Amino acid sequence: MENQTEKQKASLLLFGCCWLMYMIVCMTKTNYAASIAYIVNAGIFNKTGAGTIAASFYFMYAVSQLFGGKITDLMSPFTAMTIGVVASIFTNFILAFTTNFYLVFILWSFTGFIQFGVWPSAARIVSSVLVPEHRGKAGLYITFAIGVGGILSYFVVNPMLEAWGWMSVFFLNVALLCSGLFFWLFAKSRTEKILLVEQTVPLQQKKLPKSEHKFMPLFMASGMIFILFFGIAQAMLDNGVKTWVPTMLDESYHISATFASIQTALLYICNIFGVLLVVHLFRKIKNTVLVQTLYFAICLPACFMMLFIGKIPLWLAVGLLVLSTTMIYGMTNLSVRIAAVFSKFGYSATVSGLINAMVCFGIVIGNMGYGYIAENYGWTAVTAIWLIICALAVILGIPATVMWKKFVKSIH
Repeated sequence: MENQTEKQKASLLLFGCCWLMYMIVCMTKTNYAASIAYIVNAGIFNKTGAGTIAASFYFMYAVSQLFGGKITDLMSPFTAMTIGVVASIFTNFILAFTTNFYLVFILWSFTGFIQFGVWPSAARIVSSVLVPEHRGKAGLYITFAIGVGGILSYFVVNPMLEAWGWMSVFFLNVALLCSGLFFWLFAKSRTEKILLVEQTVPLQQKKLPKSEHKFMPLFMASGMIFILFFGIAQAMLDNGVKTWVPTMLDESYHISATFASIQTALLYICNIFGVLLVVHLFRKIKNTVLVQTLYFAICLPACFMMLFIGKIPLWLAVGLLVLSTTMIYGMTNLSVRIAAVFSKFGYSATVSGLINAMVCFGIVIGNMGYGYIAENYGWTAVTAIWLIICALAVILGIPATVMWKKFVKSIH
């Protein structure tokens, strides 16, 4: 009984520090996106250049996720997380002293690449390291780290930029990452030996049929080939949208960059509270992929209405953005649940990494593509792409739902 109580305490401590560390990482990588409206208005980079740098982070992060999940499955999640955080501290410190496009491009790209183990580590901790009774709620609460990081970023960054300029954002990143690293290492020292004992059992010793150890048959049978597209669509309709919301509102409704950023922060706040409502409404649906498909279906009318951004009232535009991004934001929790299904085969971090890679590729397309399209064809063209992506996700969700249902039934 004492041993079980010790594990529960260690589990709570680990999740608390993991949540804090992941929230800080989310905030620091969102800080650049939150700076884009200022960067464009100040003439540091144009929309295409600013979007390209934002995309470079996620492109290299996506590339790293293709192998980062597998590596994280083979090492301690504490180690993988620490590597990404320590390296990010050094790159952000250097970034504070330069606005050279090519140097910023290289350093921000490397920051994305070296964070290969951050999300897979967090997902693995939630799905298989915490004690079983904590994993369900932790899978939901870890998604709030993204939203809280975004809220803090969009509230804090633009006032700092206007007061102290470019370098203030990266000095803030360094301070936050150093603080988070302290708590992360504290959690490591107090929980690693208690909670990672069962993780050291070799996969070959687990009592599973040999054929189920192979990843590709599981991947194909589960419908992951369609689910990975959901990751791309999710990012293009959430992260990619939020990156450009301040600039879009600024140019479409002629409001200040700071006020537009506050609107984006409010999106994140609504997303967090909205997800609690959405999860409650869909709690009785057991098929995770069906829930994802329904989320996209609900977004379709909102995406259609956003074709008229600039013509409809500002309050309605913000309301439509709240509805669509809340539904899509809720998919992060569903991705954790999908990865957790593969934990019994030792592939939870691998699947998390693959989904995250697709999410990052979606962010790349959104950050770079939306800036270019808006600059050359206007924001109506951008919102038309949102509508097409959402419709395509609904169509692909039909076979994905059927395959996932059969897969889950077969492994249980």
